[in-house]
Amino acid sequence: MNAAYNSYIGILPDSNFATIQSDRISCPLGQLVIASFAKERVKGLDAVVYNGMRTSKKVILNRINDEVKAKKKVAVGITLTAGNTEDGFEIAEKAHKYGADVFIGGTETTMCGEDILEGREYIKAAIFGAGENRMAGILSGNRADCLAGTAWLSYDKEIQSSPIYKFGLDFENIKVDYNLLYDLKGHGGVSVLYGNDCQHVKKRCYFCGRQSFGTGFRDPDVFWNEVLGLYELGIATFNHTMDNIAVDMEKLGELAKTKPIQLRLDKHKTFINATDVNEESATYLKKINAIAAIGLENFALMEKVGKGKTKVLDHLRALQQLRDKRIPISLSMVLGIPGETKDTLEENTEWIDFIFKEYGEAIDQFLISPLIITTGSRAYHDLMALPKIRRKYKEKQIPLDTFEMSEDYFDNFCQVSRKETLEHILSINERIKKFNPRVTVSGHILNTEVQIKGIKR
Repeated sequence: MNAAYNSYIGILPDSNFATIQSDRISCPLGQLVIASFAKERVKGLDAVVYNGMRTSKKVILNRINDEVKAKKKVAVGITLTAGNTEDGFEIAEKAHKYGADVFIGGTETTMCGEDILEGREYIKAAIFGAGENRMAGILSGNRADCLAGTAWLSYDKEIQSSPIYKFGLDFENIKVDYNLLYDLKGHGGVSVLYGNDCQHVKKRCYFCGRQSFGTGFRDPDVFWNEVLGLYELGIATFNHTMDNIAVDMEKLGELAKTKPIQLRLDKHKTFINATDVNEESATYLKKINAIAAIGLENFALMEKVGKGKTKVLDHLRALQQLRDKRIPISLSMVLGIPGETKDTLEENTEWIDFIFKEYGEAIDQFLISPLIITTGSRAYHDLMALPKIRRKYKEKQIPLDTFEMSEDYFDNFCQVSRKETLEHILSINERIKKFNPRVTVSGHILNTEVQIKGIKR
């Protein structure tokens, strides 16, 4: 049987929510998984993946047009996340006009459901949840394979729709061919996947809109072989996409114990919950050359963050253990938890001062942001539960404008405006630089919003 497509172009569009550093240490990992999986299963398939944070829309669209002109049957896969939907839909519509078939997936697609297709006939199908098996089935033309135990909806009458059902990653069979990434060597670092999901997956933090791909782990030898191949190309910085690398201490131990001896100058940014930092986990983190990323979230309103039983003292204990082990630290904080006031902003500032006085020499990065409303988060559902907000957004096209929703959220749940919060964040950044000039300070969408609102630095 001939494959339905012989060219696959995977795209992660540029995002307004990228941090200053994100394009240096990340890549479209989900699209790479899909492309690698499909190329292995679809004979003769050409595949390439683009990182919209590094490659212009013009370059990407020219490639799509050239593939179609070469008489190839082209499938374009676009990952939609909060902040990149505008670029994503623009690329999708133009790709369709060129003659390519367009498929969308990603967090925004899954969270929005079938409404995301409304008024967008240029999209052939929307895929919900993990997409590697589904896209391989679509590209090969094997309808039974791509529909089995999954969900996708389409305007194309030739494609059947199945009920929406969220499914997880095929951890055991995932292999990532990073050579499919356009301009691989131009990336200062890449995203990597060992496992997924944190212990709070059933009740994530208040502002978290990440979708669950299930709990699972990859073979550590397969993982390290991918890392070693990248390292030999000169890439030494790796951003682990796991929510909490210590969610399973035994698996973290396997990762540390199987690390190849050739890897000496590599750095691994790994998220870990403060309650999981202890002598054992710190030893493993040291072994893999980790930069330990901890979400402080919001000390003044910690109980409203919804981070399980994690307390302020847990964070301080974790920082001390990491400092004592000489493990570099990356911290993040979110301002705009329900009930945020000028007083709580000041209280958080005092905590930041204390942290940098006590542990500043160990801190490499500090990311601070105003709360962002993302589809599916508890903050989103609280906002949409307000009758006046439901009425306002009822007739608007999905996905909704995240900037607009975030403004409405601050107006209804905080006693400070979003602009005041941004101005406060800028003042905090200046304070941090005085404590430790080498610390990288940034925040989600901070630069973009500063420009939009005309806030002076």
